[in-house]
Amino acid sequence: MNNNKKILAAFDIDGTLYDCTDAIITAFSDAVNEYNIINGTAYNSPEPELIIGSLGMPIYEFYPRIFSFAEPKDMPELSRLSEEKLDDAVSAKKGRIYPHVREIIEALHASGITIAAASNGSKEYVSRVLSAYELDSFFEPLISIGDEGIVNKNDIVKGYLSDKSYSKVYMIGDRDSDRIAARANGAQFVYCNYGHSGDSEVSEFDYEIHSLSELTNIIK
Repeated sequence: MNNNKKILAAFDIDGTLYDCTDAIITAFSDAVNEYNIINGTAYNSPEPELIIGSLGMPIYEFYPRIFSFAEPKDMPELSRLSEEKLDDAVSAKKGRIYPHVREIIEALHASGITIAAASNGSKEYVSRVLSAYELDSFFEPLISIGDEGIVNKNDIVKGYLSDKSYSKVYMIGDRDSDRIAARANGAQFVYCNYGHSGDSEVSEFDYEIHSLSELTNIIK
């Protein structure tokens, strides 16, 4: 890799660096059960397929979709409990990082490449994932939805570009929202086909990888 070039590698989290499947399904089920006990409701847990299929949505769209069965007055507390349970599950490493994540992140960082997280998840969630697996020191300070002027992933990537000039920018992710963010910011889109997207969700990309280990042949 050429250390003379200023390169930004922006990574999605879920389905790219981290597989939250086991953690999030259990956490949301526990949250609904606890809510039912406290409030005397009888809600069923969200279907796992709905949860996983909704990953990649901005947080303000994600929870209303997941809890569309609930009364509007119950949604805020269901969302809060779910986020709390998920944070606990992540800290307990009930999810998993994908193979080669640490070695690739370390190699990119050692080569002078700027590494950033571009996720539609909350700042607290992304921070919890990165710190749980001791990756946080390799990443730029987080820019997340909810920060001033940040409403989607397009804005997140734009935020990382606002005060620095890069010769190359890569957006690495598994959902169409990652492709859209790449195109909005003139970045190369690296599609991780091992993630959470369905077979037909992402059809246009600059690079397609089956494993994160392939990045060393792309980002240079």
